[in-house]
Amino acid sequence: MPAPPPNATPNMFCRHCGYALVGLPGNRCPECGHDFDPANPRTFLARPRRVVLRRIVRIVLVLFCLTLPSASYFAYLDWQVHQEADAIQ
Repeated sequence: MPAPPPNATPNMFCRHCGYALVGLPGNRCPECGHDFDPANPRTFLARPRRVVLRRIVRIVLVLFCLTLPSASYFAYLDWQVHQEADAIQ
């Protein structure tokens, strides 16, 4: 793999909020205020965070939390119907 040209700017993203850190005048994220050091790769991310995957997981969790009470309510109603049918017999 060839080395990147010396004038190429590396991809840098904030570890805390994912903001693109390339071309900033200082070493502080303007979005969340956390410091980073361009010489230390442990202080920033080389790739952006997977926002789409995070949103999909959040949507699935919300839908699960919304459907769980209704599913348990219908299970309770079914149990009540069986209890009533047993009492009638």
